[in-house]
Amino acid sequence: MPTRLASDLLAWYAKNQRQLPWRRTRDPYAIWVSEVMLQQTRVETVSPYYRRWLRRFPTVERLARARAQSVLAAWEGLGYYRRALQLRRTAQAVFRDSGGNYAGSPGSARIRHQRLPRSPSARTKSRSTAICGGCWLA
Repeated sequence: MPTRLASDLLAWYAKNQRQLPWRRTRDPYAIWVSEVMLQQTRVETVSPYYRRWLRRFPTVERLARARAQSVLAAWEGLGYYRRALQLRRTAQAVFRDSGGNYAGSPGSARIRHQRLPRSPSARTKSRSTAICGGCWLA
């Protein structure tokens, strides 16, 4: 049974939640993109970039096959450009490790943590795990 605090928080959220595009999808890739974009970036800034990004790179495959310059151009204005390059490198690993059959459905992107490209900041902080629609990307 939820505590009073939990019930109050859930009631507040139901009344005050913002309508954000990444809350309207169960696509693990789209949720993952939003998680990366939202690192140290304001929601108001991310929303238009998120929409444009998904139009330009709608799937892991499209991102994996994109040139680095194209990825950086789409990211321009969000800052922390390593995030964009790491997103691309990880998409390449996900696409490669799935045999080119990434379906974008929950559970289809299960890959081992050790197979992912090493994050440039791994020495100073641990890599996070994005839980999205029943799958995980570490």
